[in-house]
Amino acid sequence: SKHTIGQVQALAGLAVVAIQLQDTTAAAAYLDRTSAVLGSVEAADKTPKVALIRGRLALALGHVAEAKHRFEGVATTSSSKATAVDGEIGKAEALLIAGDASAAAESARVALGASISLQSGLPYSQRAGRASLLLGRALQRLGESAAADEAFASAVTNLSNTVDESHPALIEARELSG
Repeated sequence: SKHTIGQVQALAGLAVVAIQLQDTTAAAAYLDRTSAVLGSVEAADKTPKVALIRGRLALALGHVAEAKHRFEGVATTSSSKATAVDGEIGKAEALLIAGDASAAAESARVALGASISLQSGLPYSQRAGRASLLLGRALQRLGESAAADEAFASAVTNLSNTVDESHPALIEARELSG
């Protein structure tokens, strides 16, 4: 029902805020409540938004393999192309943290291509910006500094036109492009 969907979306949003505030206990509690609303842990885990946020929580807790697994699941099974891109971006981040810069670059390129296709003629995209930032970080680790600089410049351009000045990804992209 719409009521159930609304509750899950609200709880997922609260979990995202808790992760941003580094309150992983509260984030886990909000995500656990989505299971209660949906009737089971399995039902919640099959909800792409919940799975995506569980991946973010796993990353915040340092559980990189679990995060990568959750992000891969979202990237390959979500019926929403935008959510699938978010899964691919999360997967790229998990791969980068795990030390696999080559696979992270590949995943970031997949996310970037899909992000651009979602723009529908619009000039900028926060997803393209986030994917470019991750691509730049991966290329930097691979020693491809010229390509990394291009990716960072693209990240700054996309993010500065789509998110607030205080957004962590924009701040990071500016620092890395400078």
